[in-house]
Amino acid sequence: MYTSTTSSSKTIYYLRKIIPIPESGLLKFFSMAFLMFCILCNQSMLRILKDSIVISEVNAEITGFAKVVIFPVAAILVILYSKVADRVPYTKIYSVVVTSFILFFLTFAFFIYPNVDCLHISYDTVSRLSFNHPYLRWYLLLFGNWGYTTFYVLAELWPDVVYVIFFWQLANHITTVEQARSFYPALSFFGNSATAFMGMFMLYITSPNCLVYKVFNFCSSKILLVKVCVCILAIFGFVSIYLVHFISRTIIKESFLCVGVDTKKKATIGIIEGLKYVAKSRYLWIITTCSTAFYFSMNLAEALWKAEVSVAYPTVSQYAHLSSMCIFWTGVFTMILNVAGKSIMRLLNWKMIFSIPPVTMAVSGCLFFGVSLFVNYSSFSSTFVYLPVIFGAVHSVLAKGVKYSVWDISKEMLYIPLDPIMKTRGKAATDLIGSKFGKSFSSIVPVIILSFSKATGYLAIAPVIAVLFVIVCIIWLIAAHFLSLEYEKRVN
Repeated sequence: MYTSTTSSSKTIYYLRKIIPIPESGLLKFFSMAFLMFCILCNQSMLRILKDSIVISEVNAEITGFAKVVIFPVAAILVILYSKVADRVPYTKIYSVVVTSFILFFLTFAFFIYPNVDCLHISYDTVSRLSFNHPYLRWYLLLFGNWGYTTFYVLAELWPDVVYVIFFWQLANHITTVEQARSFYPALSFFGNSATAFMGMFMLYITSPNCLVYKVFNFCSSKILLVKVCVCILAIFGFVSIYLVHFISRTIIKESFLCVGVDTKKKATIGIIEGLKYVAKSRYLWIITTCSTAFYFSMNLAEALWKAEVSVAYPTVSQYAHLSSMCIFWTGVFTMILNVAGKSIMRLLNWKMIFSIPPVTMAVSGCLFFGVSLFVNYSSFSSTFVYLPVIFGAVHSVLAKGVKYSVWDISKEMLYIPLDPIMKTRGKAATDLIGSKFGKSFSSIVPVIILSFSKATGYLAIAPVIAVLFVIVCIIWLIAAHFLSLEYEKRVN
């Protein structure tokens, strides 16, 4: 009895270390944690599926052109959202938006993807038009494969719409500043466990030994994979809708409008207004530079890496299996760094902390680019085809793991010394510009090169991408140095 009590006490003690939440807040915490888990499971699954389908069925280069389409689509969604946000309760908007996502993904899995040969423009037609109009060949591929493009765009929009906007608006609405200090780190830990969980699940579902393929052996493996994944995605999506309604009834106990439409709490701003806020402050400008540099450099490296993966793993299932492995280890590495985050913040000075992400990105990225250029521009291209894939996978895990832990945690602390208005609206501006501009411009640069040259793909312009990557990393490292000086001025 004594041993059992002691063991139980130790379990509660360690649980309290991970979840430093008072008993009165446990219902709120676990409701939000499970909601975050469902949303991020779908996010991780979509991240695997969108690249596996589009790159394997078309090519890696088309994803860059698809990302250019995402920006105007996101802008239209923001405008529509702002029109209804102050009139319709949050729960209704969330239900309609998530259900719309789910309905399209189900339509894609059960109708569009199985009948893609009938619904898309034929390969011969696209090839003939591309031959006659060589500078339009990428756009013909993009719109000729409209089903894949639409799936890719909506899969990319899921994290921006459902996670960034809806989840964090709800979290900020029900959490005070005092609660956030203990609430958000614990929430981040459980949220990143969803990435590891989904990576592990996708490793199994993409394995040839998966029981699903033996039971439903009459169906194409790639179509069956998408159908199973989308059904699971629908379950997580509908559970998240239920949780939002549960939190609204049980914790908030009232119907509320979306956070951000209230002028006293507004933190969502447009691009032009965001640029004005950043331009007013050298401090915000440096933060924005660091944030933009991450997305820019990460997308450049991933563009080339995905082209390498498509050569080594040409089928949808093979590509998805490798992506699942990367997602799993990214989740595990991020959780480890989240646990070690307090020690990192305590032992290192701010200059070293802010330099960790760009140094990790630069070192691992340069190794990947070096190996890729050596293999592809030498006589060993057929012998060491998997070598760039391995180095690129390690780079992806390390760079994203450090970003999701060290950078994200330290970045939130950068806003603490600011006044209340700059703390909210300045943060919104840097987040908006950093992510949107970084992702868009990192895609636009290769798109312009491919559109106005005879280059056959990313592998053909790898040296140009490598040079751009190094330049961006150097700018990021310089910005990190000035950021530490600016931050120390404000806290000392």
